Amino acid sequence: MTTRFLARLFTCLLFVSTAHAAEGKDKPKPSEWPAVGNPIVREITDYAEFAGRTDAAQTVDIRPRVTGPILKVDFKEGSTVKKGDVLFEIESRQYELELERAAATLKEHEAGVNLANTQLERQKALRQKSVDAEPELKKAETVLEQAKAKVLAAKAVLQIAELNLSWTKIKSPIDGRIGRSLLDAGNLVQANKTLLATVCSTNPMYAYFDVDERTFLRIVRPLEKKRKSDPDSSLNAMVGLADDDGYPITAKMDFTGSQIDPKTATLRVRAVLLNLPHLVLPGMFVRVRIATSQPHKALLIPKQCVGLTAQSDEKWVLVAHETNKLERRVVKLGAQYGELVEVLDGLKADDRVVFDHDAFNQLQREKSELQGKKSGAPKDKQPK
Repeated sequence: MTTRFLARLFTCLLFVSTAHAAEGKDKPKPSEWPAVGNPIVREITDYAEFAGRTDAAQTVDIRPRVTGPILKVDFKEGSTVKKGDVLFEIESRQYELELERAAATLKEHEAGVNLANTQLERQKALRQKSVDAEPELKKAETVLEQAKAKVLAAKAVLQIAELNLSWTKIKSPIDGRIGRSLLDAGNLVQANKTLLATVCSTNPMYAYFDVDERTFLRIVRPLEKKRKSDPDSSLNAMVGLADDDGYPITAKMDFTGSQIDPKTATLRVRAVLLNLPHLVLPGMFVRVRIATSQPHKALLIPKQCVGLTAQSDEKWVLVAHETNKLERRVVKLGAQYGELVEVLDGLKADDRVVFDHDAFNQLQREKSELQGKKSGAPKDKQPK
């Protein structure tokens, strides 16, 4: 019995000596808590957690700019595409012919300009010999201006023809992931109307979530104080996917709604997710964690040692004094950190808190038995 008591006592003293270790040290597992120990003093930051959904920063519907039958589909459905990759090809023969016609028309009007220039030079020579040639000179100048205007119009028609021909190859306007093809080769598409596919950007990505009014104020107040000394300060967040244990993805807050929704008393907030793995898709569930305080020292105790008074929702712990007299101490608790909970009021760092009530009672019984043996008291008169 003496050996068991000394082992328990050594375990208790060992925990007290390590209770003030900096954050990042491995904490005891729930089954390893000693019977009595001091609260853990650790630097912590308070956080608020939210649930949200991802959304693409850019979403583009792919539609044709020209009318015609689809000649070829040039992508694999669900694959990643780059800006400028050809996605669809439309039958181009019609637009090639229009381009040739526009080029021929331009040459015709350029020849007209040359002819008008020749006529104008002739009229200028006649005007130097006779005043009566003035009207013909004016007419020649007008004809030249008309010919030049026709050239400009022909060039515009040629450029439109070139654009129409280039639009027969439909390219991705952004980097991202493309969905399925809504039409196969052979189908006729109409310019600016037929939806062919959708491309969504994947990096960066947005995460939208709702923040209640009270939490929003807790988040924003420290940021406003920080901005007094650093106007460019921004609010950061950490994001985890549905199967992540922690929050491995970095994020930066870049948007808040313009007003609180009176029906839910929440504000819509957006975070920009950075450094994303390729498996993150729009519409995914995410967990968002945002700091609501600056790092500060806190007292932490195992949540298993906290009692609750049902009638008043009063929370308490048992504090052991040097005389082993127990005191029921009312405490005010804060946020939880795994198996630990923060004590905001009611405890001091040197208080000896009963972590495990059953183990503490057993420890007291063993101590009493040991003291009884040392005093030589008869067995039937040893303290119970």
